[in-house]
Amino acid sequence: AGLGPDKKCLLPSKEVVDSGDPSAMKRARHEAKEWVLKAHSERLAVHPWTVRIELEGNGHGGGVPSMFSSAKEELAYYFCELNVDGVFSENIGLAQTVAAEGCGDDSASPRVQESGKVCMAHSRNAWLLGLSFLAIGIFVGSISTCFVSSYAQRKGARSQRS
Repeated sequence: AGLGPDKKCLLPSKEVVDSGDPSAMKRARHEAKEWVLKAHSERLAVHPWTVRIELEGNGHGGGVPSMFSSAKEELAYYFCELNVDGVFSENIGLAQTVAAEGCGDDSASPRVQESGKVCMAHSRNAWLLGLSFLAIGIFVGSISTCFVSSYAQRKGARSQRS
């Protein structure tokens, strides 16, 4: 189980970045880190979206925010500072490279920690829910088909009598 927030939820606001106030930046980054820690304490993986390679501005909305000099630096922020479990990215190779490089210190790897039991329980429930909807769909579909074909036959019989 996990959360996929828009990356803007984990970044300081444009106003904070534009203000250049270091304490406001630090506070905003701390709040983002606390949010990710809270999700992890609830055994939820965090995968922000969407990391793009182009710089924000220049007609590119949703690109690399102005607080970072490159997509690589932005990805390092998510993996190393916030310790997210993964990202949705339009440049998969770069995201994999940054995740594999680690954080350059002796801290734990930023990769997803095993939580198979949680995922299995949710996967099993989702699978059963999907199977239930499939059975209901087959039932409703067969009843509808019988009704429509019966109606068509009756209508055809009536038009032949006329």
